[in-house]
Amino acid sequence: PLVRLVAHKRFLPRLFGILLAVVSAPVMLAWNLVLFNFVIVPLLLLAFLRYPIRMSRAWVFVASCACSLYGLGLTVQQLVFIGDPELRPRYAVTWQPLIVEGETASLHECTCGCDYPVATSVCTNLCIIGVLTIIKSFFLGFRCLKGLRRSQWANLLSVLFPVPLTVYSVDWRQPTGQPIKYRTEGVPVQAEVAFDPFAMMDEQLDSHITTVHLRPEPVHRYQHTASGGWKVAPPLRAMETPSAPMPACFASQRVQERDTEYIGCCGFPWPTGGKQCVFEPELIEQFDQRDV
Repeated sequence: PLVRLVAHKRFLPRLFGILLAVVSAPVMLAWNLVLFNFVIVPLLLLAFLRYPIRMSRAWVFVASCACSLYGLGLTVQQLVFIGDPELRPRYAVTWQPLIVEGETASLHECTCGCDYPVATSVCTNLCIIGVLTIIKSFFLGFRCLKGLRRSQWANLLSVLFPVPLTVYSVDWRQPTGQPIKYRTEGVPVQAEVAFDPFAMMDEQLDSHITTVHLRPEPVHRYQHTASGGWKVAPPLRAMETPSAPMPACFASQRVQERDTEYIGCCGFPWPTGGKQCVFEPELIEQFDQRDV
């Protein structure tokens, strides 16, 4: 309605719309500031305190999308400037002419100048910067989507190779069970999450005849006790995952309850409603293998 009043053909309604816009502008500005500082910011802070890992990755994804849009706008703008030099920004070179009268020289009161459009090479460089910004933002944004369903399968955003966090710390041994070359007992092969987990494989004596087989394994292992029960076996390596699942034996019930969901493309979780009661696969397998 306010826009219609400002754009009205008659003078009085248009004047009333302009006055109303001038009066309501400070009120709307103050309302937006109060709403942002005392409603939106506290809600975002509470969300960060409740879900720090998810929210940090979510905001990096939002920032990546914003950067990609900025890069797209910059690229399109520079392409338009390259195609039509008349639309380019212009800069001016000004000076005051020097007047020589006899043996004295002075500056004239008038100011002379010439204006020039921005060079094509500058527009080309900015266009390349926009394209690289789009590519970099897309890569970083897609990297944020890894581990969206389960955080242990996320990878570090600042590391180019997409290795999930649950791989670390990396620990493997020789076929004889002894530590590998350049490692001693109790020292993992690679405990730094920002370094290549396969770096030490080529340094081994048998590296020319070996390969790597990757397979998923349960987080927890169970052992049969002498009293007939089950206990959690010590882990084979330290895990750097942000949220390792708790063993089933630590739960109040043997059956764990979780929300039903459909796993979509790229691991996107789609809640479908309802609940599921499940055992850990490792615990069921141990029950099947138990001698009765």
